[in-house]
Amino acid sequence: TECDRMERFDEIVYTHELDESMQELWEHGLVELRDLFDAYTEADTSTVKVSHLATIARELGHLPKSSGNERMLNDYVKELRQDAIAGLDEDSVVDFRSTLQILSRLRRLEESRIQQIYDKYDQDCVGLTLELCLKALEECDIVAQVKDEAQELEALIEEFDEDGSGEVDQQEFFHLTSFVRQHLHKKRLEAARKLANDYGLKEDFHMLRALFLERDDAQNAWLRPDQALNPQHG
Repeated sequence: TECDRMERFDEIVYTHELDESMQELWEHGLVELRDLFDAYTEADTSTVKVSHLATIARELGHLPKSSGNERMLNDYVKELRQDAIAGLDEDSVVDFRSTLQILSRLRRLEESRIQQIYDKYDQDCVGLTLELCLKALEECDIVAQVKDEAQELEALIEEFDEDGSGEVDQQEFFHLTSFVRQHLHKKRLEAARKLANDYGLKEDFHMLRALFLERDDAQNAWLRPDQALNPQHG
């Protein structure tokens, strides 16, 4: 429930002593980040492999198509090696604070990208209509995959038009993109986990999920036959 999520949010903030700017940056997504971090945590440790950072970032929507953020992620990991961890490689591990530090930089880059997209569609500074908002969301790589999602997306746009003006302003659009990205991710992840459970693959779910994301280079939630069958792909 939302109450449970807020309690976990407060717990993470307290445990890691996050300041107000960090809390605002991760208002939508901090609990999801912690869940992903825990899912990929190495056995009996409180760390994840560096090789899992790209998967976690992609799950959170911080490695969008053609954004250059994947290269940025690699650069940030290299900086971390120089600043804090000698000899860091793909088999090395990072704790939650380091993960948060790296992904916060990507999150700020993504905020700048969303600002540019919003400005592109609101050249008259009057806000975005439903049609323009859907186009802007698509450019943010937020696209409905099924009919139910499309209907829900339109309903959420109307809900985030807090002043009832019929247009979504800049601040409303920022909140909308952050919320919808996490909402759709959670919904799709739960559906994928249920499917894995139905096929008796519960224990292998996160490993299979990571492999899928690694091979889904088009980031469209589909694999070509060669991607699915070739163990050397990517």
